[in-house]
Amino acid sequence: MAFVVLGAEADGDDVYFYCESGEVPTTKALSITNTMVMALFEGQLNLVNIDAGGRVQTTAFIADDRAKALSLR
Repeated sequence: MAFVVLGAEADGDDVYFYCESGEVPTTKALSITNTMVMALFEGQLNLVNIDAGGRVQTTAFIADDRAKALSLR
């Protein structure tokens, strides 16, 4: 599924990107890959929040991470 970048804002050393996808079919799990500006800073940590039916889940990515699985139950 593709994401649309809605905007971004900087707050000191932090940069927040706001993205959304279209409707997601009903599913029990997602596999997420995050490569957004991962090579920008040494020791960079990207937090990804998923809002699934009003329940927000957060997962963290560092430079060498690949796909992460999230349960939506």
